[in-house]
Amino acid sequence: MKKAILSFALLLAVMFNYAQESSSKTTADVNAKLTEKVEKIAQKLSLTAAQKDKLYAVSLEFVTYKNSLASLKETDPAAYKAKLKAKNDENFKKLESMLTAKQLEGLKEMMAEREAKQAKQ
Repeated sequence: MKKAILSFALLLAVMFNYAQESSSKTTADVNAKLTEKVEKIAQKLSLTAAQKDKLYAVSLEFVTYKNSLASLKETDPAAYKAKLKAKNDENFKKLESMLTAKQLEGLKEMMAEREAKQAKQ
């Protein structure tokens, strides 16, 4: 359970980073950047086309949701964090259900690597 939470936190960090970058960009820019990130993940995890499409949909939904909460971030940070955590929990369950055990382990490794890089910065 602890590993799942840690892995999910790392995935969220990736998504948060992307969402922050996307807040001031056009829809085309957001879609292009998100497509690029999904392609990288898909290649590393050997995702099927259907899995890749689902990953893109989950990621886009998260970015859209996060951007819709932008004003809440300033007015009520605690509520903002709570809403994002709930959405993140929901998204992690979606990812768990669509990935094989091997792919899920690969995702956790990718997240751990990203977390290690962020810790060094």
